[in-house]
Amino acid sequence: MENQNSGLVKEAIALYQSSFNSAESKNLTISSAPGRINLIGEHTDYNDGFVLPFAIGKKTVIAGTASGPNEMKTCIVSSQNPGEMVSFPISSVFDEDPGKLSGHWSCYIKGVLAAYLTLLSDNLRANDWNVKIAIVSDIPIGCGLSSSAALEIAFAYFLEAVYKKSCSFPQLSTTQRALLCQRAERDYCRVPCGIMDQLISSCGVRHHGLLIDCRSQEFSLVPLYPLSECQNPVVMVVNSNISHKLGTSEYSERVAQCRTATEILQRSYACKKISHLRDITLDELKVARPHMSLVVFRRARHVIAENARTLLALDLIKQNAWKELGSLMYSSHVSLRDDFQVSTMGIDALVEAAQASPGVYGARMTGAGFGGCIIVLLQLDHVPNVMERLAIVAQETSQPQPTCFLTGAEQGASIVQDGK
Repeated sequence: MENQNSGLVKEAIALYQSSFNSAESKNLTISSAPGRINLIGEHTDYNDGFVLPFAIGKKTVIAGTASGPNEMKTCIVSSQNPGEMVSFPISSVFDEDPGKLSGHWSCYIKGVLAAYLTLLSDNLRANDWNVKIAIVSDIPIGCGLSSSAALEIAFAYFLEAVYKKSCSFPQLSTTQRALLCQRAERDYCRVPCGIMDQLISSCGVRHHGLLIDCRSQEFSLVPLYPLSECQNPVVMVVNSNISHKLGTSEYSERVAQCRTATEILQRSYACKKISHLRDITLDELKVARPHMSLVVFRRARHVIAENARTLLALDLIKQNAWKELGSLMYSSHVSLRDDFQVSTMGIDALVEAAQASPGVYGARMTGAGFGGCIIVLLQLDHVPNVMERLAIVAQETSQPQPTCFLTGAEQGASIVQDGK
C-alpha cells in the first residue's frame, strides 16, 4: 500500500502545488492504484474465461481537491505529458462524442467521471464541484501493464472519497467499481476490454495473485512468494519498449473473430447453452472446424486452450512445480504467437532468448500483444545474466533496448490520504 511519504505521493503533491499555485498538502485527497502483470490467461477475459494476474509495485497516484458549487470545471495535469493541462466543464462529459477522445489520456478521466455522474444522477450537487487533480505514475505507458486501468481506478477512488463528503453515495464493492471503470474504457476509449485489468488494480492483495472468473467476476486468492524468499523463483518483467496501442484495429479484430467463432458454435451445437468460447471444449471445436475459416478456428483454439492452461497453472503453483509452470507459460506464448497472432518478431526473440537461458523456468508475452512486455519466471541469482542476454538479443535484432524490473505481488488501490 502506498504511504504518505512515498516518492510518488510527494511527487503528486508537488505537481498539484506547482500546477495550481497552491501550498496545500494536508487537505489533499490522495489515491493510488497499481498496474498489473498477467501470469497466464491472455485474451480470455473478454471471452468469459479465466485469468491469473497480480498487482505490481508500479502505481498511479492522484492528488487533488474538490470544492463546490463553483465553476463546474475539472482540471487534470499528467506527469506523462509535462505541462499539459486539460480543463473542461463537468457536465460536458455527456455532450461530446467519446470517439473523438480515443487515444488521449483524458478519455479515461472523462469516462470514469461520466460513469460516476450517471450513478449519482439523482443528486444534482454532483455536478457542482470544481475538481483539481494532479496525476503522476511510474507505470510505463503502452506496454501492457495496465496504465489505463490504474488511472481509471485511482480516479474512481478519488471521486468516491470526495463525493461521499457531501452526496448520498452508494457503497460500491470492488467488483462494481471495476465494472464502472471498464465501462469507461469501453465507451470513451472504444477498447472492448474485459474486466481483468480494472479488477486486479482494485482488488489486488499483497503476496497473492488472483484467479479471476471473468464470467462471474468472482476471484480466489493464489499465494505467491515475496521477492525476499530467494529459494523460490522470481518474476521479472521485461518491457520491450516496442509500444502498442490497444485501440488499434488488430485488438478489436480479435474480439470480433472470437465472437464469430462463438456464433458458429452456437449454430453447430444448438442444444447446448453457449454464450462464449469458455463453454466449448477443444474436441467440440474440432468437430465444428469445417464451418469456420482457419483464422477463426485458430483464434478459438487459443482461447479454449488458454483457459485450460490457466486452471492448470493454479494447481502447479500450489505444488511449487515451477519447471512445469514455466513450460505452461511458454506454451501460452506459442499459442499467442501462432494461433492468436498477437506477438511480434521482437517479442518472440526476447521470449526465445529468455526461455533458452540457464535458470529460467518459463517466459511468454503478457498483455494484449503487438509489442509491450514479456514475463519471465526464473531463479534470482540468474537475473543479471538473463538481463544481459536480452540486451544483446535486442541489439542483434535491431530492437529497442529492453527495460527489466523484478516485481512481487502488491496491494491493490487505496486512499492514501483523505482530505477535507
